[in-house]
Amino acid sequence: MGRPDFYYGANILRLVLSLILLLSMTSEVRAALPAEIDAAARIRDYSRVYRLLEPLAAAGDAEAQYRLAALYRAGRGVKRNPLLAAEWLGRSARQGYARAQHSFGSMYLNGWGVPVDMARARYWFEAAADQGIPFQPDLLQPKTPLSKSLRNPEITADRQRTLLQAALHGDRQLVEELLAADVDPDTADAQGRTALHIAAAQGHAGVVQSLVKAGSDLDQTDRFGENALLSAVSADQLGVAEILLRAGARPNVADSNGRTALQISALRGSQALVELLLRKGAELNHQDSGQLTALDLARRRGHVALSDWLEKRGGEPGAVRSQVPLGPELEAGIQEAGDAILQGKRNPFAGWSLLLIAAWRGEVQVVERLLARGEPVDFRGAEKETALMLASSRGHVEIVEKLLAKGATVNFQDFAGRTALQFAAAEGRNHVVDRLLAAGAESKRRQSNGLSPLLAAVRGGHQQTVLVLLNSGQTFNLDPQEQQELMIAAIRMKNPQILNALLDKGKPGETFNMNRQTALWAAADEGEPLTVKVLIANHTALDQQDRYGQTALARAAMRGHKAVVDLLLQAGADPDIATLNGNTPLMLAANMGHELVVSRLATAGARLDERNHGGNTALMLASAAGDVATVRVLLAQGAKDHLRNKKREQAVDLAAAAGHTDVVALLREHSGLNPFHLGAL
Repeated sequence: MGRPDFYYGANILRLVLSLILLLSMTSEVRAALPAEIDAAARIRDYSRVYRLLEPLAAAGDAEAQYRLAALYRAGRGVKRNPLLAAEWLGRSARQGYARAQHSFGSMYLNGWGVPVDMARARYWFEAAADQGIPFQPDLLQPKTPLSKSLRNPEITADRQRTLLQAALHGDRQLVEELLAADVDPDTADAQGRTALHIAAAQGHAGVVQSLVKAGSDLDQTDRFGENALLSAVSADQLGVAEILLRAGARPNVADSNGRTALQISALRGSQALVELLLRKGAELNHQDSGQLTALDLARRRGHVALSDWLEKRGGEPGAVRSQVPLGPELEAGIQEAGDAILQGKRNPFAGWSLLLIAAWRGEVQVVERLLARGEPVDFRGAEKETALMLASSRGHVEIVEKLLAKGATVNFQDFAGRTALQFAAAEGRNHVVDRLLAAGAESKRRQSNGLSPLLAAVRGGHQQTVLVLLNSGQTFNLDPQEQQELMIAAIRMKNPQILNALLDKGKPGETFNMNRQTALWAAADEGEPLTVKVLIANHTALDQQDRYGQTALARAAMRGHKAVVDLLLQAGADPDIATLNGNTPLMLAANMGHELVVSRLATAGARLDERNHGGNTALMLASAAGDVATVRVLLAQGAKDHLRNKKREQAVDLAAAAGHTDVVALLREHSGLNPFHLGAL
């Protein structure tokens, strides 16, 4: 005989909450993808990443499906295909992978690979939010008509962001309307990139023309020293480069690596751009920070025809350096990369100097020799990464020491806003973290997504690294929500040292994380009475409800943690606060068969006959679950056995439907002594 509907509802709720709990933990409980996938990604060998991911994705691995979708979406290692990106994202999202759910929502929001569908976008955004990935509900709201919104002085910041987005998508009409509404054409994003930078890199010639006409600053540089012309040539945008040069862009501006537009074009093998730039006055033999000219760079990349062309027009090599033997492994690696270029294959070290390659590989002697011959210590790769960042990520302490001794800038950030300290913290490289902090690394610097080194270490599950950072003596300026996330992680890790260090930096108060869970909630859920006692002593809010309406007492009751229930009740926690489904702590404990907790809540004055949204009482839930001991406790405490739920069922009916004959017998015996049983509501 099957169990009644309400029983399944309660158990589904229990299952969903358990899954949410598991997914919110610092380390996901699942099989990790093979390490060689990350290794290939770090050297940007995306073809290999694709080959490794594809069979795993086909076999049903949700993370592999998510990462494969990212390759199709970006066109890395495989031809760009939004339709396949959407297909693999959908497969991963339907398996419950939170990051895929959020990305799938974005696909529906923007119409990437799927039709624009706000309802589906909301569904997937909310599914991801249930697992801890927040979204902005206002993204899904009907847009204010442009003619009205552009004139609204209260949304200046929104209009500036809209200009950058319009430039990205090539929406010339919207760009011109925004400019007509006096939006500053030189508004920049977090990386210092203006609408002109963005449109130039995307090749949106019409938008570039409109921005130039509106007076955009042609020479404004981002935080990596790139102006719009450098952005255009870096993306092989010949037409845009012509527009910018015609408008007066200076051809000899150099980026943070000391490279001009001509050198970047030579490196990329774009003869048309090289010829254009030389006609516009580009300096042919300018040397970058590594003393390399356009001719050197073209030769290094195997662009034979372009090299010959440059040499015939007076191109010269840069300063001759002493030849340093780099070691057989690195020599072989460089030769292999060169062969790959000549054969038209992707170079995994594209955009990296020899120093970056050696730092990544951990070649201490090679790094030493390269630095000795004057290799620029802060040379940046394609994603603005430095040798210090790469060595820190890999945990090569000795190389980190040598780079710092040569003056490497410790707080440089890459395109994603990551510093060397963030790379080291995310990988749990404790000794590197120590050394970087001693060299002046700023632990309060955040990535573009708001992630701090401390949070990166927590999310990576690196407990010792967390302690190193917390005990560094630096000021972290933790916002309340971040402090709660860190405290909850410390509780999950069962590490009192981290918790105490966090408490020393501030009181928990009534703040909560993105799921509205407090540190007390997490400690109650984990059944940690000592931690609960410490948090109560720190005046944390006892009755804060999470997004599902559960308090710390509700979690402890549902999990059967009697010692924690005792502490919370003694501190004054309300025993009758119900969840969004109307379940009180007593009902949750009864449903799970925790008779000792049920007894404690009853003696503390919990309302025995409170009903949830289905009309069920604690006695009904315990009866349906077939828990004789809990039913007996509730009856002894005075719970009414004659009440009916919304389906007009009594506790005895629910027990009988589920086949719990012992509970049926107990209830009938009790009802025989109860003169109010017949005809009761």
